[in-house]
Amino acid sequence: MSTLKQHIAELKKLLHLLEEELSLYEDKTALKEKQMQLQSIEQNINNLKKKEIPVPEQLRKLKLNLLSEIDDWRIAQTAGPEAIKHCKSFISKNKGVRKGKKEISPLGQFSLFNPEEIVNSKKK
Repeated sequence: MSTLKQHIAELKKLLHLLEEELSLYEDKTALKEKQMQLQSIEQNINNLKKKEIPVPEQLRKLKLNLLSEIDDWRIAQTAGPEAIKHCKSFISKNKGVRKGKKEISPLGQFSLFNPEEIVNSKKK
């Protein structure tokens, strides 16, 4: 398999993995539920502190886990658009590049995948 084909296969796999991961963050009600849980835990922690009762370690860990999960949601909201932006940038830079298609350049008409045609066209 050529290097280009390997890169394309790897890119397809990465895009598929990204799509699968992002699908976990489509349910907005789950995010709202986590935010409500976090708010409730923070209130409980504040109440315990006001009463000068030590905050259980499990409660602190739960708060940190929820903060991390909510942060993952924020990252997921930008990951998809960022990936699309990079793909569009690549596409716009390589517009017209298609296997077997001829392109016009200052050097004349040639296949982008066969540079020998450029050399041969100069000899004519």
